[in-house]
Amino acid sequence: METSPSWGVIMSSIINHYYWSLVVMEDETKRISDQGTNFYLASQRCGEKRPINETQMQWLMIPEITCMALSIELNLKAMMSYENKDKRETHNIEKLLKSLNGKTQAKIISYTEVKTAQFWNDIKIINNAFEEWRYVYEKGAFNFDPTLIFKLGAACQKITSETIS
Repeated sequence: METSPSWGVIMSSIINHYYWSLVVMEDETKRISDQGTNFYLASQRCGEKRPINETQMQWLMIPEITCMALSIELNLKAMMSYENKDKRETHNIEKLLKSLNGKTQAKIISYTEVKTAQFWNDIKIINNAFEEWRYVYEKGAFNFDPTLIFKLGAACQKITSETIS
């Protein structure tokens, strides 16, 4: 009589596969880009509005914004790696953007469809979105327009997909 493999054997196989996938994976730039894509997709899924009942919808807004902010950070770091720039250990979106060459910055801004002067002004609002939104309960009520963070996230995702994938 043939028996099914135990849960431990299955988990060991999964862990070994995951470990070797990480070891064999292409280069660091691709790994950063892939992780950025994962958080971009997670943000989109958190943004799906799902009915709870006939009168209520569920929307995971805080995780949606937090995942998008992390996606932006990772995609910017992937672009920095692609340009052979030192990847700063920061969550500050403006600093990461300004570390990229001017051509890449201009491409990102053009993909957001926001005028350049307005972009650099508005970027200060979402500059530390990852840190602020993952601890948003500490701030209490505050005013925030998430439009730019989603436009910037889509722009960064598009560029890394075109360039690195």
